[in-house]
Amino acid sequence: MEMENYIGDSETSDKRDEMEKNKVGLLRALVEAQDPTAKDVDNLMLRRFLRARDLDVKKASMMFLKYLKWRRAMTPNGYISEADIQNELAQEKLYMQGRDKKGCPIGVIFPSKHKCCQRDLDELKKFVVYSLDKLCASIPEGQEKFVIIEDLKGWGYANFDIRAYVAALNIMQGMLMVMLKDEWSFLKVALSGSTSGLLPRAAPQGLPDPCALHLLDCVENYLPIY
Repeated sequence: MEMENYIGDSETSDKRDEMEKNKVGLLRALVEAQDPTAKDVDNLMLRRFLRARDLDVKKASMMFLKYLKWRRAMTPNGYISEADIQNELAQEKLYMQGRDKKGCPIGVIFPSKHKCCQRDLDELKKFVVYSLDKLCASIPEGQEKFVIIEDLKGWGYANFDIRAYVAALNIMQGMLMVMLKDEWSFLKVALSGSTSGLLPRAAPQGLPDPCALHLLDCVENYLPIY
């Protein structure tokens, strides 16, 4: 019986993969006809837009074309220059190095280093895109995810910036298609006051021990994302 169930699940998965493959082809033909620059985008990106719109090719194409327009406006040179985000980089609130056991690159955010009084919203948006581009460029072939660990130690009212948070989430969810539920493993870890390392030796309240041990095993040192 278990073997029969396994075969059934495998067949269902194969059919779903084939359907997605066919729809990616339809989506590519549709968007390339309207915007030739779409040919530079890989199938994994197109598949994420399809999944975000429940495999509806028409809705996915509208969203994807909107993304291309936004991307050109945000990065007219094809990338974000560090010269354009010097204030954000100087705060050293995002670090990146290492991978988890599945090979996903890891980023660590320190919200307590965010300075609301010095924040320029346009620069922050560019910093978010710059950071995500860095993380995505580190994703190995065959993998589609990255991991974010958020250290809430020291975070308080002085760091609370709702406009910045909304802007960042809009970019991640609406434009870069980093799905907070499925495509992005988002771990909020309130760390202890230990100076021996970034991660606690024991699991924080609410974080299962296996998860803490997994993080301790795969994360060692971090360098600024730039």
